[in-house]
Amino acid sequence: MNPKQHTPITDFDAKIDIIDHLNDDHQTELLAIAQAHGHADACAAKLLDIFVEGCYLAIDSSPNATETEVWIPFVLRGDLEEQILYLAYSAMVKQGKSLHHNQKQYFEVLGQTMVSPHMLRLYLKTSQPLPPNAPGFAWLFSLKVLNASPNGDSEKNSLIQRWFQRIFMHVLPHLSQQRREKIMFSMVKDMRYYTLRKVEYREDNEIAWVDIYLHGTTAGGEWAKSLQKGDIIHSTSEYTEATDHLHQGQTLLMADETSLPTVMALLENWHNPIPPILINVLQDEAEHAYINQIDVPAGTGLYYIDSNSAFLDQAIIDLIDSLPKIEAAWAALENTLAKKIRKHLRENHQLLGTKNRVKGYWTKR
Repeated sequence: MNPKQHTPITDFDAKIDIIDHLNDDHQTELLAIAQAHGHADACAAKLLDIFVEGCYLAIDSSPNATETEVWIPFVLRGDLEEQILYLAYSAMVKQGKSLHHNQKQYFEVLGQTMVSPHMLRLYLKTSQPLPPNAPGFAWLFSLKVLNASPNGDSEKNSLIQRWFQRIFMHVLPHLSQQRREKIMFSMVKDMRYYTLRKVEYREDNEIAWVDIYLHGTTAGGEWAKSLQKGDIIHSTSEYTEATDHLHQGQTLLMADETSLPTVMALLENWHNPIPPILINVLQDEAEHAYINQIDVPAGTGLYYIDSNSAFLDQAIIDLIDSLPKIEAAWAALENTLAKKIRKHLRENHQLLGTKNRVKGYWTKR
């Protein structure tokens, strides 16, 4: 690698955040880039560094092989993460792969109930096995109600989808960044990730609990409230949070209402002999009723911060700085807030890479 040939990224914190995020959450996409750039036999890829003109990947062709460093030039101009993901999606389309990894799954709605003042629980049944004890597992749901398509229609739709994706990826580089962002937003505006809170075993059936926080009049909330027993819904992709770094040492968990289902699942399946510290960043303290539904690990430190606080980021930072030494963190908060907390943990508490998994789950608009 010869970085002197390329223009450095001036925002170092943003670069580190993107590298950590892509290496943690987008392994499939990075591997697709490697395979499309002369390394068809690649079995793993890692993002090493990013510059204005492109990025360096470390590529493994076999578990015991020496890593190969490869320079990948960017095609787009604009947002760094967007440029890398475009390389990935373009590679996947050329390889005939679905951008949603062909993970469509259908569910039958069995019912719903309010489990706290603002948390709605869906009870869902599916023909596919559910992942047991998988904190942070989520499906990308389409905000529709439908009947499952016959196989013939599914195959036809898949061909149409691949044809559309090829055209889309060809046109995208020629659009302005603002136009690209508008199109990308329109593609996902009727889709939401919702977390598997728990698997219930009922009369030899696996029932998925999917908990959805209702905050005002939103597309996702209105869809969830409208669902009735017998409705068929579907997801197009799935995702699992990486939480293996929480299995040892003093850990810090931080959650707002959107990530409480993941934290609840983590606490129910805690594998660390040292209890965690949990900071809840909530609009309504009444949502503690949701957390009180389980027995947290003995000795867990529980803190509450009002998310309406005028200086929310500083309130969280001050609390973190008053705690015992933190060795690993997992959090999911509003995007801008997450960036500030992640940076503080990296610079002031030396939590680097996979020890500092502080995610942005949503963005204020």
